[in-house]
Parts: sequence; structure tokens; C-alpha cells
Amino acid sequence: MSRDFVTEMRQVIDAETADGAYSAPILARHIVYKLLATDPELLEGWLLIQATAVLSDWISTRDRSRRSHVRKTSRRDKFAQDAKAFQNGNETAITGWLEVSQVMKDGSRRRISELTGEELLWVAGEYARQAVNLKLHEAFLRAIAKKVGKDRVADHFTNQQLDDMWRSLGGGP
Repeated sequence: MSRDFVTEMRQVIDAETADGAYSAPILARHIVYKLLATDPELLEGWLLIQATAVLSDWISTRDRSRRSHVRKTSRRDKFAQDAKAFQNGNETAITGWLEVSQVMKDGSRRRISELTGEELLWVAGEYARQAVNLKLHEAFLRAIAKKVGKDRVADHFTNQQLDDMWRSLGGGP
């Protein structure tokens, strides 16, 4: 009979996170060392099952990091300057901008240089939708913080109450 590595690992993680606050990186290291000593088969089996998801997440994180780096290291007018330089004959002025990948409707990632105007508008719309959702999250958390003050959220609200409030704002499930 084969082991259900996913369920077993979930049980290990649930047990290790049951008591209070924790730091995910520190806890992960603890679980790895514990399983290396007590159940290396569980660790190896779970890692093999998770390999595709872990690599996918790593690639996504790398892509977000690249986009974030461009945003953080570029002045607001940098793209406009680079575009003007490109129009004036500097063919390498926008090379870095063109290599940034974007997530498309179907979940694939494509470089800006490969996108059509319609696709760019779709990506821009996704950023606008994310911005609205982030502002909603911010307002929701600020309202809860105002209510609870120095108390804990659990002292004032149940999960159901929080779910109901979130849905009432159009936050979805």
C-alpha cells in the first residue's frame, strides 16, 4: 500500500503550526530537519510530488521579482525617456522593458516584445483589477483594525462574521 504523502505532510505542518505564531522559513527548516531524522521517505515523497508546483512557483517569483526590480529602480519618467530615445534611433533604449514577461489570459507568460496592443490592454486591465482588489483589502483590514484596537481580531469577530463582512463588500468567497 502506497503512502499519501500530501495528506501526511499536511498533518505534520498542521501539527507544527497549531500553537501560536511562527515564521514560515524557520518552521520549514525545522520540519525538514525533523523529517530527515524521523521520516526521510515522507520528505522525499512529498518533495517529488511537489516538484512541479515548487518550480512553477519559483519561476513566478522570479518573474515578479524582475517586474518589481524594474518598478523600483526606474524613475516614473524612465519609460517615456527610453521610448523617446528609441523613436530617435537608439534601438537598444527599450530592450530591458521589452524583456519583462507578463501573465496572459491563458496563464502563459510572454515578453512584452511579443504582445499585441489588444494583449497589452488586457494585461493593463488585470493590473487595474488587482489595484482595486488591493485597495478593497486595505480598507477592509483598516476597518477591522479600527474596531479591534489593541485587542485581537478573534476577541471581536468569528470567521463567519468576517466572511459575511467581506462578501458584503463584494470581496467574494
